[in-house]
Amino acid sequence: MASKLLINIRNTLIVAMIMAWAGYIAYEWKHHQGVQTLRDEAETRLSVVSANLLAPAGKYSYLPGIIAAHPSTIQILLDKHNPATVHAGNLFLQQLNTDARLAVVYLIDHTGLTIAASNWQEQKTFIGHNYSYRPYFQDALKDGVGKFYAMGTISLVPGYYLSSAVKKDGVVLGVLAIKINMDKLDFIQHTNDAEVSVTDENGIAFLSTLESWKYRPIVPLSAEAEKKVKSTRQYEGVLKSVLPASLKKTLDSDEKIINIAQADASAEDNQWTQYLMRSGQFPGSPWMVHVFVPMKPVNLAALRFAVLTVVMLGLFLLAMMYLLETRSRIGERERSRRALQDAHQALEQQHKELEALSEDLRIVSITDSLTGAYNRRYFLDVVGKLANAVNHPGYALSIMMIDVDYFKRINDVYGHPTGDKVLQLLTAACKEILRADDVFARFGGEEFIVAFPDTDEHAARQLAERLRSNIMERTFEVNGQVLALTVSCGISRYRFTETGMDETIKRADEALYEAKSSGRNRVVVFV
Repeated sequence: MASKLLINIRNTLIVAMIMAWAGYIAYEWKHHQGVQTLRDEAETRLSVVSANLLAPAGKYSYLPGIIAAHPSTIQILLDKHNPATVHAGNLFLQQLNTDARLAVVYLIDHTGLTIAASNWQEQKTFIGHNYSYRPYFQDALKDGVGKFYAMGTISLVPGYYLSSAVKKDGVVLGVLAIKINMDKLDFIQHTNDAEVSVTDENGIAFLSTLESWKYRPIVPLSAEAEKKVKSTRQYEGVLKSVLPASLKKTLDSDEKIINIAQADASAEDNQWTQYLMRSGQFPGSPWMVHVFVPMKPVNLAALRFAVLTVVMLGLFLLAMMYLLETRSRIGERERSRRALQDAHQALEQQHKELEALSEDLRIVSITDSLTGAYNRRYFLDVVGKLANAVNHPGYALSIMMIDVDYFKRINDVYGHPTGDKVLQLLTAACKEILRADDVFARFGGEEFIVAFPDTDEHAARQLAERLRSNIMERTFEVNGQVLALTVSCGISRYRFTETGMDETIKRADEALYEAKSSGRNRVVVFV
């Protein structure tokens, strides 16, 4: 009896070790697969953010040079002590600012003193303030042009500053500067599946989807960096302490898994969130774009898979042990046969349940959890296959981007739950109108995308106009609130010379941006 007990204990320990090893291997494999998927998603998000980061400000890059070369601008600096000339200059800059829809346009003499500004009538006018400490002023004097992101020392509103030297006969008279407000810049919409931050050359986040992360260094500042930020007054009054983060694992030079403490967590009981962080340098500048994708779904999926593996392996090993045990009992063959049959049926049921679970997981993996539309990854997968058919004679493929107009206002006024409900109702309305073969997906935030197989841009425009009109004529009731919605649409057609769909989607996105910029509630086609 004692010997049999020892054998049973030994066998139990062996089985436990096998199951533990299998659970560990299953967890590591599933976790690795999940991390790889997150890396792909982070890379895509990083590319999109980098491509669109300064799109709103880029259209103004030419403006400082044009205004600086205007005869009226030069005359103000030449006759800056004449009140009549300065007053005329204020009116001139005010009109320019109104036409261009900027935050402010102002003229600085060679000493850094502002002598004329479009906000000359406002209480917080820039006139009379010296900005010689600002890098955009120093760079314009030195190199002819300058650009700088900083918190406004007068307006206390963050902005992107562009500047150009004002010259006459090769002599620098001063600097013409414009400010573009960035306090409400929405190039990165907050989503449930990722956060985005943009840091300057000192590692300070000046743009972020999370307000609590703004104006915080992601690494401690050096003494030289602190001195520079203080001397330029770049983040005066808003700079916060370093972001509480700890490194978990380094995947690559630009990819890490990190833990970040929540802003409201106390020092005694910090609550940490784990992210996969993908970083990339913004082209043409020292800025860095960081995408933070939560690791929680991957960790939970890996844990569930490991538990499922252990359970299935445990059932299998138990069945095998039971079979061996019953075979050793010659006098109990019939009972052993029945037990084995029961175990087989249990495994069959487990197998069916696993197949059903796998199908559920497949559906979850290709759909957006909020709206039920296809998700971005599935759309890109399908549309890549559709593109292969474009080379066939007479076949066309068109892409349409859809964006809900003034969606941020709905979130701000009625709250994010109402905004989520609006996206669900809008998805249902689109599915009613679109054709069965059309591929409809949520691309991110309030932005949706549609692929029209075997459809050129003209037919796609007709479908888009019908969709836009139908949505405009509907009313959406959400929590007792009746809302009228409109959408803007951008359409492009896939060119058979292109190697992939990235350029087609980019043109559709540019067409959508044009639709939004030209008044919203319209369809724009970029072939």
